[in-house]
Amino acid sequence: MWSAHPSLRRDIAGTRAVLDDSAADVSNLQCGGSADDNNVWGEGRLDAFAAVSLPPDVARAA
Repeated sequence: MWSAHPSLRRDIAGTRAVLDDSAADVSNLQCGGSADDNNVWGEGRLDAFAAVSLPPDVARAA
């Protein structure tokens, strides 16, 4: 992802935000939470393609 968005290199908070925003929600509420952020899948299933496909300005704003 850092190769696709060099402005995120060493920006852990920004990188985490892009990964969280691009993750596919998984609705598994057996341990609480919501479909958006639950205690089984967290923010959801990682979608690396979606993360690197974001336009650079959107990735940087995350």
